Amino acid sequence: MSTFSNDISGDVLCNGCLEWFPRYLIQTDHIIPVSHGGTDHLWNLQPLCTSCNLLKGDRPMSYLREKLFERRYPFLAYLLRW
Repeated sequence: MSTFSNDISGDVLCNGCLEWFPRYLIQTDHIIPVSHGGTDHLWNLQPLCTSCNLLKGDRPMSYLREKLFERRYPFLAYLLRW
């Protein structure tokens, strides 16, 4: 049983936006991208929804978290840049 799985509905938690999605909308992503020296070991894999995975690309998780924060709180993100 996966720690990211919701047994009631069969949905999976996206590690980026922290929302539940059906399994067919979840992609396996490398936390540390292979292009940056990451491996295919289980500890380096995470479930991401299609949207988060496309946004992250081959960048680190810090980039994805920053972009998601900017989308949710644009004014606060603007203030923090000052």
